Amino acid sequence: MKRLFAVLVVLALGGCRSTATGYPFHSRGVYEAPRSGYRFEVLGEGHVAPGEDVTSTGSGVVRLCVGATALTLHVSASASAARYELGTTKGSVPWTPRDREASLRTLLGKAGAARLDAAEIEESVRAVDGVLAGPKGTLLGGQTRSLGVVTTTLARSTAPGPLTPSACGTF
Repeated sequence: MKRLFAVLVVLALGGCRSTATGYPFHSRGVYEAPRSGYRFEVLGEGHVAPGEDVTSTGSGVVRLCVGATALTLHVSASASAARYELGTTKGSVPWTPRDREASLRTLLGKAGAARLDAAEIEESVRAVDGVLAGPKGTLLGGQTRSLGVVTTTLARSTAPGPLTPSACGTF
């Protein structure tokens, strides 16, 4: 009986120790906006603090594809700007909660998207924010109204290497 009690105490303390420090994560979400004609992949990583469900400090990379045209965004949930690459053009756009939809709309227009649906833009920003927030923030199938959820991968571990987005047409 004493041995069983000792084992249970060790297991309980081990479980507490793992959540007492929070956990690292890396997540991936692939979504499609059928009315607007683009597909995108979000790769995010960060650390969720102990006792929290999500983080506000995640960062990542977003690959948006309008046909074969690739638009890459480097984003951080805690930054006020996002860096982008569109062909040979590089720059930055405002990326505050107030600016994200307008910035995404502008960049998708530059990438060649002609008819952008407002609901898809809004939900795309939610999808990006969700992946950066961690596994519990990532939008899954059944949690979207406008976007299609192609696939999601959620991991409570550090990313095995740099976050590298897939090429357009491969996801």
